[in-house]
Amino acid sequence: MSRSLVEADDLAQPSPVPSETNSPKAATGQVDAVMADEIICFGDEEDEAAGTTVALTAEEILAANARFGVAIRRRLSGPGFRTFLNIADLWLLTEAQRLTVLGIPSPSTYSAWAKEAREEHCEIMLTVEVLTRISAVLGIHQALGILQLPHAEAAAWLRTPHKAAAFDGKPPLTLMINNGLEGLLFVRRFLDAASGQR
Repeated sequence: MSRSLVEADDLAQPSPVPSETNSPKAATGQVDAVMADEIICFGDEEDEAAGTTVALTAEEILAANARFGVAIRRRLSGPGFRTFLNIADLWLLTEAQRLTVLGIPSPSTYSAWAKEAREEHCEIMLTVEVLTRISAVLGIHQALGILQLPHAEAAAWLRTPHKAAAFDGKPPLTLMINNGLEGLLFVRRFLDAASGQR
């Protein structure tokens, strides 16, 4: 496992070349790279007026993402959910963990979406919050790929207690599950910084 991710704040800057097995495209299956980029950008924190990246709160990101209309949400929902399912499989998430990461209280809703998302002509339309959470998950997956962690090591890293002060000795997955969208965004920002993306 990459020592730089498990140890404290002195993160080494690895070469930013994604491994084929942990690239966003590998997890997206039939979703092309452009669609994966759109899903990742759905949760981006760019301040368009200033042209800079800022650490927005979860509420600010959700408010900004509300600008995406029905047509965009409908277009991204099926591919986004399929991508989430593939990443959740790679990370060995339980159904309960998947529901919590997505912010969905109902197993029946999750099952219905999963079934429909796998069909060619998917008609689901996810909420802005669920798409934003999926964007954060895809961003985390992408950053782990840039750090060249194979799938098994990435899944292990998510479950390993972290020594960086910001994690308070907890595994990243615990923050992602217990802290909602803020936890997902925190882990994404941490990995983006480690991989040199921000």
